[in-house]
Amino acid sequence: MVRRGVVLFLMLYLFFAAVQYPIVLTALMGKTWRGPSQVNVIGPEATAYTWPAPTPHQRAWPELRQYTRDAGWGRTKYMIWALEDPATNQTSHSMQHEEYGWPLPVLTRTQRWWPFENPAWKLDQEQDTGFLVSWLGTLANPAIVAAGATALYFVPIFLRWNRNKRRRRRGLCENCAYPIGASEVCTECGEAVLR
Repeated sequence: MVRRGVVLFLMLYLFFAAVQYPIVLTALMGKTWRGPSQVNVIGPEATAYTWPAPTPHQRAWPELRQYTRDAGWGRTKYMIWALEDPATNQTSHSMQHEEYGWPLPVLTRTQRWWPFENPAWKLDQEQDTGFLVSWLGTLANPAIVAAGATALYFVPIFLRWNRNKRRRRRGLCENCAYPIGASEVCTECGEAVLR
């Protein structure tokens, strides 16, 4: 039984490892259902959130002015704007961060904008990271899904074993719960009695 569970786990792991990138590609094409996890906050409430990806500068980026997160199955998209100088009321820093994959991200992409002409923020780094593979998600996602499915396989087996154990303790037939006596078989259903 345990060997069967291990084989099931490995088969599910390999299967989901093979299909997770087509699922990610489907999410990349925008074919995802929108989930209930949508956040859009502006002003002082936005300062409670942080930048979803690392910022490229040594010093911290300004506090957030607007934070938007749109999550669907297999895709989460963040759009964040910050205001460096409240007197100008112009957005100075912004970021769009996308994560693809489930339950952990498999692909990520981050685009960042900052005041390039300002010498204090000058940096010779690309604003777009392009698509990056997250090896943690690539290796862990199939394991998480396979472990959950394998656990579902073992739940009925465990429940049946627990039920049979309780019936044996109470002197009942494991199959039909009929009281058994000294007989080697149940007089109700004919199953062999285990003692």
